[in-house]
Amino acid sequence: MKRPPLDELISLWQATVAAQGTTTAPGAFVGNSFIDAGLSGAGVNSFVSMLAVIYPGEPLLVDSMDITAFDNVTGEVTLHENYKGGQIPTGAPYKIVTFRFVPAEVAAIMASLGAMDAAATADDLSDITTTSVQAKLRRILLRMSAATQIIQVPVTAPANAGDVVLATVTDQECSIGKVNVRSNGATTADLTNIGVYAGAGKVVTLIDSVTGARANIAAADQQVGNSPLGGVVLSPTKTIVITLTGTGATPVNLTVTIEYKACVSGGYLA
Repeated sequence: MKRPPLDELISLWQATVAAQGTTTAPGAFVGNSFIDAGLSGAGVNSFVSMLAVIYPGEPLLVDSMDITAFDNVTGEVTLHENYKGGQIPTGAPYKIVTFRFVPAEVAAIMASLGAMDAAATADDLSDITTTSVQAKLRRILLRMSAATQIIQVPVTAPANAGDVVLATVTDQECSIGKVNVRSNGATTADLTNIGVYAGAGKVVTLIDSVTGARANIAAADQQVGNSPLGGVVLSPTKTIVITLTGTGATPVNLTVTIEYKACVSGGYLA
């Protein structure tokens, strides 16, 4: 294989250099910019994401940084981090290389996200305010995934409370799968039965009142559930409720577990 002609190699090498020169004024005091009036008028956003090499050819002084901004009026080039020697003075030679880099953009994203060890650990985000960037990111990632999601809801309402909302479909349609109701201890004799329903006017029966008779959830860890054929699809704002029927107001101690998937990215139960 023949090597390219020398003039072609030179042309390729020259094409990697967008600009070169010597600074005409001191840059920012902290060292994250340099100024060359000769660059003025190069064009808005020129050199952004390219690589600036300060003191090329001088090993003890050389440093390179990603370019994050360019002032088309003054010729000031802003760098993603400080030059190792501090403020870049007048008379410093530099080159701007056309290779494009993104460390500054990555750093900006990480700074916006903050420490991920502060992110939510509960799937329902109950352990962190949903206004935080971390919680928003976690919610987006969870709701975009095609994996089955689970929400668990404690029920401690009076045995004769009637309808208690367990969850509301939010943002996009969701397909509801298995629903399980578990007793966490001896169930009060005030309770006659429970039923779990979904949709407008409780039109969809997930667990009927016969299956949900107190006798089936009378002791700790007794539980009842469903296995809907093909699942049940609910649109946003539709609810899933548990109906408590009883003869007195003694609180129950139940946990309802609902498996579901988002039909469209972004859907979830809350």
